Amino acid sequence: MESEEKYNVKVLEKTLNILKCFTSLKPEWTLSDLCKELKMNRTTIYRILTTLSAHDFITVSEKSGKYKLGSVFVVLGATVLSEMDLRKSAGYHLKKLSEISGETAHLCMYYNMTAVNIDIYDSPQENKIAPRIGKELSLHASSPGKIFLANFCDDDLEEYIQKGLAPSTQYTCTSPDEIKKMVKKIRQEKLAYDLRESTDDRSGISAPIFNYKNQVIAAIGAVGPYARFEKNLETIAKQVKNSAHSISKEMGYMGEF
Repeated sequence: MESEEKYNVKVLEKTLNILKCFTSLKPEWTLSDLCKELKMNRTTIYRILTTLSAHDFITVSEKSGKYKLGSVFVVLGATVLSEMDLRKSAGYHLKKLSEISGETAHLCMYYNMTAVNIDIYDSPQENKIAPRIGKELSLHASSPGKIFLANFCDDDLEEYIQKGLAPSTQYTCTSPDEIKKMVKKIRQEKLAYDLRESTDDRSGISAPIFNYKNQVIAAIGAVGPYARFEKNLETIAKQVKNSAHSISKEMGYMGEF
């Protein structure tokens, strides 16, 4: 009985390895190519594919003889996507980020050339920053805004800069060259900072949230009083980035962070 169970587990592992070969980069495979890729016995792969095909997990083209994922994955994929609700996925991570950082955590989306707070979890500390849901934030001064600005293509970024970089405080960056350098750094590090640039007495850090198409769909960040925030900048940056990565994975993102 035990040996039979081990055999079944091995067959399941082989089946899963076969299915994982079918990606957007290579959606179709011949039997020979699968054998070379997986270094598995041809007869074994053929039997597994035949079983998968009988249950609509795999289809095979009569003309080319190539295999591809079947209709079952359309249904399964739609089910997964329907569960990928941003606020639902982010809620737990907002709470956790606030608790471990000791600061207010907020979730923002891009809207009409601004970053807008769509969810907030307040800091447990008495002295805290308490932003409101619906608050619109500057793209070049706030940390979530900078995340969205860094997602602009070069032409759109240039157009934004040409419209003027109005300062929110004396610390707001208003130099086109410095903004371009900042955007380049954000794209590389996947982190944006607001060090008293949007409001005199507060600072914040944000990171991008990606979906399964590798698109930036939101930003998560932490915000707090400047004096306290400055002392824990590096630690909070890591916490924010980890939170963004966790949410992104739940949204189907498979890239690196």
